Amino acid sequence: MTRKSKKLRFFYLSHSTSGRSWQVELGLKDLARLAGVSEKTARRWIDGTQEPHPHTLDLLRIKVFGLIPHPGFEHYQVYNGKIRTQSGEMIDPRDLDALTWLRGLYYRGLQEVQQDRAQVNEILALLPSADLIEKHAREKVKRNKTG
Repeated sequence: MTRKSKKLRFFYLSHSTSGRSWQVELGLKDLARLAGVSEKTARRWIDGTQEPHPHTLDLLRIKVFGLIPHPGFEHYQVYNGKIRTQSGEMIDPRDLDALTWLRGLYYRGLQEVQQDRAQVNEILALLPSADLIEKHAREKVKRNKTG
């Protein structure tokens, strides 16, 4: 929730999740820039004569606290240009690009394996059955022993 400053100098924005809380104070120019409003509107928010729309507060929290607005990323944050996972690991955007590239490589490899498997099955279908091959091999061994 937001709290207005008694000094009328700052707009306080807070966020809580997983038992942790953060609060920042935004000056007039920062508030106007981040919210995309005029300084006059930001001043009204700071002095309490007007409340920002709840969606505006959500957008401010996304920008200020680095929240990722999707339920699947509830405990993830953007911090210093990286994504901080819920375990605290930092993921660089280049890491995400590498994962995409590796996933594509993996799927291309799967397709190639499936194509190779299909070709092997076609070749096996053209060959005589395994029973005939085994029978032929036994007869050859018998001939070699007797001959």
